[in-house]
Amino acid sequence: KGYGYVTGYGLSLGVNYPVGNGTLKGQIAYRDMDNTDDVDFTRWFAALGYDYPLSKRTSLFAMTGFAQEKVENKPKNTEATPYGYEFTAGILHRF
Repeated sequence: KGYGYVTGYGLSLGVNYPVGNGTLKGQIAYRDMDNTDDVDFTRWFAALGYDYPLSKRTSLFAMTGFAQEKVENKPKNTEATPYGYEFTAGILHRF
């Protein structure tokens, strides 16, 4: 069984700022949803990254983020707060 019919909203704000020879990037986001089974979901997310160009078509990047969700099952009177971290790095080449 999935989430059922879900209603809600989400907000997200991202910024890019030149730092050194690259670009510092940041994002925060929030989501609030309810489903037809009276289960509420909220999640917030924050991320930070840096993009460093090696040439016009190739760049190095690194990003890190954190997300936490709160799930409230009102009929069963239960709650869970899963969370997670991530780190990603790599090289990007545009053809």
